Amino acid sequence: VILKISTMRPSITANTKIICVVALVSFNTFIIPQLSSVITNDLRTNINQYNYSNEDDVLILRHEIQNLRQQLNHLSEPEGSSAFEYRDKSRNNIIYGHIHIAKTGGTSLNGMLANKFERICGHKGYSYDAYKSNERAKKVFARTGTYRIREPGGRPYNRDRVHPGTMEEIGYEDCDYISHEIDASFWKRRFENGKFHETQMELHVPCRDPIDHLLSQCNMRGKELNCSLSTNEYLKSVQGCFIQLNRFKSSLQNNFEIKCFNFKEQFTTYIDYMGERLQDRRFQSEPYIKRETNRLRNKTKECLLQRPDLMDITREFLLKFDYYKFCDSCTGSKNDITLRH
Repeated sequence: VILKISTMRPSITANTKIICVVALVSFNTFIIPQLSSVITNDLRTNINQYNYSNEDDVLILRHEIQNLRQQLNHLSEPEGSSAFEYRDKSRNNIIYGHIHIAKTGGTSLNGMLANKFERICGHKGYSYDAYKSNERAKKVFARTGTYRIREPGGRPYNRDRVHPGTMEEIGYEDCDYISHEIDASFWKRRFENGKFHETQMELHVPCRDPIDHLLSQCNMRGKELNCSLSTNEYLKSVQGCFIQLNRFKSSLQNNFEIKCFNFKEQFTTYIDYMGERLQDRRFQSEPYIKRETNRLRNKTKECLLQRPDLMDITREFLLKFDYYKFCDSCTGSKNDITLRH
């Protein structure tokens, strides 16, 4: 700006030019950080003020706060800096796979990644039409205040829920990241020896607190645990809440390198981690509209949360299953993405 002023209006005094410089420096140094602080603090207040019963909502709000902070910080960087450049990252020598465990926020994660990065191929959305898909969702949300992938009586499959057969027809040759909620045998069958066209695969598993995850599954099933049952009968009812835990099997570790990430940090730390490995989309539809898949939990009716003794028994029981056993050993280890990033 100062250079243009000097060139176009040589008559402008030195004092005026100095004032302009001081004003610009002040704006970048004081105004932008204050604006960022005020807005993000206001959003945090909203998170703390309201008792969200669906934790996904809180996690997505945190993601939006982080995005907002980054955008405001970019305003203080000069044009032509890296903040304004389109990153054309070359492909890695790895294809990433997301094992979508039910009730771990995978629908939102798949959708957000597809909207943000290129070559995301998922049961809950592909990069190539993610922009239009989210624009449609925004229109529905503006009218109704919510958006569901599948309305009662509606089509079972659509652009936000792609039929597995359609995924097979498309193939995975143009994918840098594959998200699927399917039996674990899919990964071994489709990507023999942990490779695809001689390209190494790396699988990522979301890990959520076992008790919290169990209760979320019960809510999805429309079931309430009865804490007054005998231990054996109670544990049988626990298994009745499970939703396809066979999506992960310990035997996958024989063929694939597998890493885990914290459920609570998937929309912040994990997306940042993948952002260093995936190519940004040129156009993104913002804000991302969450696809509702579950009823809200009423935690006041969850008797297990009032029984620490039964929680210990339940946790010990859950660790007998491959998914929970893996997460227990991976969380906090060198293979925990969100711990070391």
